[in-house]
Amino acid sequence: MGREKQAIADNGWHQVDANAWDHRLARLSGHPLQSAAWGEARQHVDRLESIYLISEQNGMPHGMARVETRRLPLLGKVAWIPRGPVVAGDASEAMQQSLCRELKQRGFAVAIFDHYRPAESESSVHTIWIDLTLGTDGLKRRIDKQWMYGVRRAGREGVEVVRATTPEEVTEFFRMCAQISQDKDFELPGSEVLMQQLLLSPQTDGCEMQLFLAKHEGKIGAGAFVARSGEHLHYFWGASDRELSRQRVGEAVQWAVIEWGIGMGCSRYDLEGIDPINNPGVYAFKKKMGGEEVSLAGKEYIPLNRVGGCALKIGKVLGKI
Repeated sequence: MGREKQAIADNGWHQVDANAWDHRLARLSGHPLQSAAWGEARQHVDRLESIYLISEQNGMPHGMARVETRRLPLLGKVAWIPRGPVVAGDASEAMQQSLCRELKQRGFAVAIFDHYRPAESESSVHTIWIDLTLGTDGLKRRIDKQWMYGVRRAGREGVEVVRATTPEEVTEFFRMCAQISQDKDFELPGSEVLMQQLLLSPQTDGCEMQLFLAKHEGKIGAGAFVARSGEHLHYFWGASDRELSRQRVGEAVQWAVIEWGIGMGCSRYDLEGIDPINNPGVYAFKKKMGGEEVSLAGKEYIPLNRVGGCALKIGKVLGKI
C-alpha cells in the first residue's frame, strides 16, 4: 500500500451530522443517493435511519459514506451504502477496508456496497454518461440528428419546458410515472411522498433536485426528475405522454435538462441505467443522446462477523445474492 493510501486508511472514520454533509459531498461530486438531502428524505418518509461517516486528511474529505441502517431478524444490523462510498483519488480499496472496520465496531453484521465507479470486470450494471464539457454546440454534433430534429420540432409545436414549483405538478408527474410502470409491468422505485419531500424541501449548497416538465397547451407531456451533486447531474425519474409524442416532448425536456446542467457548470449527465433487452425503447432513446455507455462495479456484499458470513453463504446458496 502506498504512503497516500496508508495515510488515508489510518486517518479513520468519524460520524458527523447532516447539516454540512452535502457541501462536502459536492466537492467530491458524490452521487446524490449519498446526499443528506436523500438520506433525510428517506428518514422522514420511510423511517430509514442514516449515519454519516467521513474520513478527512488535512481538514478535507477523502472518504464519505451515508450508511442506511437496515435491521433483519436473526441477522441484526445491515449497512446499506447506496452508490458509495465516495472516495477522493485512487484509494477506494483502502478506504473500503477501513470503513468496514468502522462498521464492524458499530455492530453491523453485513455491509452492502453499491459502488459508483467503472467496473474493472464484467458487470450487469450499465448506464450512459454524457460529457457536458462539450457544451451545447459540441453535443449537437454528437447527438443523433433525428433526436435534435425532435428538439426543434417541439419548439415549433409550442412545447414549453418549465421547472415544477407546486405540489400539484409533482402529483401529476408521479401519476404519469405510476401509469407507465403499470403499463410496462415494473415496480416504480420511490413514492409520490418521497418526490415531494426531495423537491419541495429547501435545496442545499452544491446538491439540488429539480423536476423539469414539458408542457403543450398547458398539459404536461413529459417530465424529468434530476439531481445535481457538485459537477455531476443525474436522471432519476422520467415519464412521457404517448398522446403528445408527435410534439416530441421527451426530447424537449431532456434538452432543457442538458442546457441547464451546462449552465450550472456540470461536467457529466448520468442517465442512470440502460437495459437494451428488457427496455429497448428507452435504451434507444438514451443511446441517441450522444453519451458513452459505461459499466459500473455494482453491489458487493461484505461479512463483518460470523453471523454475517453465514447469512451471505446461505443467501448465495438460495440464489438471493
